[in-house]
Amino acid sequence: MFFILTVAVLAIVAYYFLRRTAPKITKEDLMQALSKYPKQYQREGCEKAQPVYHLSENDNKAICKAFEPGLDMQYVSLNNYKNICGTVCEFAVGSRIRTGLKYGQVLELRDEQTGKIQGIIVLSEPEHLFSYVQFLIGIELKIPFFWSKRARREGWGSKVSVKLNTIANKMLNKHKQLLSGRKHWYVAVLGVAEGAQGKGVGTKLLDCVKAFAFESGDPVYLECHDNNVGYYQKQGFKLIHTQNMKPKHKDITEGLNINFMLYENPHKNKDD
Repeated sequence: MFFILTVAVLAIVAYYFLRRTAPKITKEDLMQALSKYPKQYQREGCEKAQPVYHLSENDNKAICKAFEPGLDMQYVSLNNYKNICGTVCEFAVGSRIRTGLKYGQVLELRDEQTGKIQGIIVLSEPEHLFSYVQFLIGIELKIPFFWSKRARREGWGSKVSVKLNTIANKMLNKHKQLLSGRKHWYVAVLGVAEGAQGKGVGTKLLDCVKAFAFESGDPVYLECHDNNVGYYQKQGFKLIHTQNMKPKHKDITEGLNINFMLYENPHKNKDD
């Protein structure tokens, strides 16, 4: 009985520890970081980014929809890609956005005339380790598939959940291995709405993160798919590892490559 009570108490303490939130970045924090970051490395308009603490359902769907053509969405959606991709995408990307809003930092850019969302970036600060937030993302990925009547009715929930959680867990383990004990900024999501793609929105949001990294002197880390490696290399990131995410499941034979990338902040003054 004593053992059970001890475990219960430890579980409650761990729960509240995991739910702690990072101090939120303010607009003043962003402008201060940008003021220290050399202007020649900033994309015009990055100063218009705003910290966001809540995202409407329509904005969330607009960002999630941008991920639907992605390789991971095609991979996890089995052979029913056209029918379930939108639902799976809202589960998978939406869980990262929700977790970022609760426990991390989120910046957004909007169209000045229409007010429509153009893009968001979800990140964590070096002082607020994101590994446990990744753990929470893994938990949140499981929940929708248990509660989704559609997933249960059509019989695809379990396999999709296995694929998503395999990716999340392997990414977390490799993240810990590659950057063990090293402070860093972590970009969990960089999403640009369909109508705003190709206009430098993602670059402006990344410039904001680079400015924070320049100020703190820490690197920036993220994961991406094969088709995005070139883009991030142009942004100064280096490919440090590639891993195939293949689940241990009797009905799943194929895997998906995930690339791990690091921005070492080459513009930081080493004498600072």
